Amino acid sequence: MVDENRIEGTAKNIGGKAQEAVGNVTGDSKTQAEGSARQVEGKAQDTLGKAKDAAGDVADKARDVASTAADKARDAAGNVADKARDVAGNAADKARDVAGQVREVATDAADTATSELARLRAQVEELMRDRVKPALTDAANIAGDYAQQARGLISDQAQAATTRVREQPLISVAVVAAVAFVIGRLTADRY
Repeated sequence: MVDENRIEGTAKNIGGKAQEAVGNVTGDSKTQAEGSARQVEGKAQDTLGKAKDAAGDVADKARDVASTAADKARDAAGNVADKARDVAGNAADKARDVAGQVREVATDAADTATSELARLRAQVEELMRDRVKPALTDAANIAGDYAQQARGLISDQAQAATTRVREQPLISVAVVAAVAFVIGRLTADRY
């Protein structure tokens, strides 16, 4: 039976590839990076599942070998005690060998996961350096330009208002009085 980690890992890997493709199409580096991260996570989880599957297979093999050894020992128990000890010794050696293989598979899986994570970290750092930081710098420059334009427009409008008040002071006083009267009427009705 296939370990759940393999199924989930494969699903995450495929989902990550799709997410990275969407990021590539839309030019969204964050989506690309998240897709890459999901792929690595999926590969690591799949590798863990493979290791568990291998460990299960190894355990099954060890049980089979031990069972065979026990059957042979029972059959030959009466007259062949030395042979039974030899078979049991062989089974123990095989179990130790299988355990060593399991350790190797687990170590390889851990090494693979570590190297995949390191590769992903490097990709994320590269994306940050090559795409995200320049985009943020461009956005900050554009925002600064707009702020400078707004300051200039406000300054020009304030100067125009000051000039109009100086040219037509009576009209300006009348407009201010009318606005004050309307505000006073609006607030007086509420309270």
